[in-house]
Amino acid sequence: MIEMLKATYLQHTLNNMTTTLTTTLTTPKKYISLIDRELRKDRLAPPTEKRDFMKFIPFLPAELRREIFKFIDIETRISMMLDKRPYLVRGTNRLPEETLNANGQNPFHSLLNNVNLTNIYLNGFVKQLFYYNETPGFASRRWYPKKELFNLFESDTQLISIQSSSGVDLRTEAKVITFNHTVLLMLDNFRKKYPVSNAGITARWDEVSSVPICALSLLLKTKYNMEIDYFIRKKGFKLMIATDCLIRKKKHLEFLKKQEARPRRERNEMYQEEMYTRRYNKRKLKADKKAAKVAKKAAIDANKAAIVVKKAAVAIAKAEKKAAKEIRNNEIFISKLMGFGSINM
Repeated sequence: MIEMLKATYLQHTLNNMTTTLTTTLTTPKKYISLIDRELRKDRLAPPTEKRDFMKFIPFLPAELRREIFKFIDIETRISMMLDKRPYLVRGTNRLPEETLNANGQNPFHSLLNNVNLTNIYLNGFVKQLFYYNETPGFASRRWYPKKELFNLFESDTQLISIQSSSGVDLRTEAKVITFNHTVLLMLDNFRKKYPVSNAGITARWDEVSSVPICALSLLLKTKYNMEIDYFIRKKGFKLMIATDCLIRKKKHLEFLKKQEARPRRERNEMYQEEMYTRRYNKRKLKADKKAAKVAKKAAIDANKAAIVVKKAAVAIAKAEKKAAKEIRNNEIFISKLMGFGSINM
């Protein structure tokens, strides 16, 4: 009876959990309102009782995280992303490279190749801010800032002077010269310093992996005014999301490759083990044959030696018998010669 009550209570609890999860996924706004209510309570709570709700967000379902992120400011989103991805941090807070690169934790060091790094930098930074003019003509075939940048980054530097392109024309009048916005000029200078060619990012071999991170830091750390800051922060956040998606996809492909190579590796190991067994048996058979041959030769030699010993013993016996006979004949001859007759031996 007690076991039945326990089973009923457990089933009831599971049903309630399933209903709550289903309601949360189907009506996320209701869940957001609950979070907002808890946040209001937390604001009024004493400092010792305050809770850090941000720590629980990464453990929520993806649908809930997307809804919650809509209510979080862009700076908090970026800080949450950087906390989970320290390899994207630039500055004095960056961990030592030995710590980041340990156990392959830094994908910019152990996972991404030159093509991937170029793809991140070109599509995530350059093409988000600039477009390439394909109009025929040498002067026009280059990168230009997008129109949204010109609309946002209005020129903040104007002066009246004579352009240097006028050369030494003495009839040129002074006129208003407009320069690009300071932030736009900074972004364009970085693009020009690290251009993209068919071979990839134009930089030293040991700097290529750092170029996308440096480009990201320009979008995340540049401060001018609220409007411009928010615009470039959104661009930087998109770059972080795209980079993270590429890394996840690359890790998944590497995992599939390992899974695909595992049966092949096992077959290779079995083949190598079989070949080792064959070589061992072949060498053992050859050694056994050689040992049998040596043993047979030793037996033949021993047999020959025994025959030689036997012949020698026979020869010695014959020689001794012959010597004894000669001695006896000599004794008989001497006894006859002396007249004693035969000598009883």
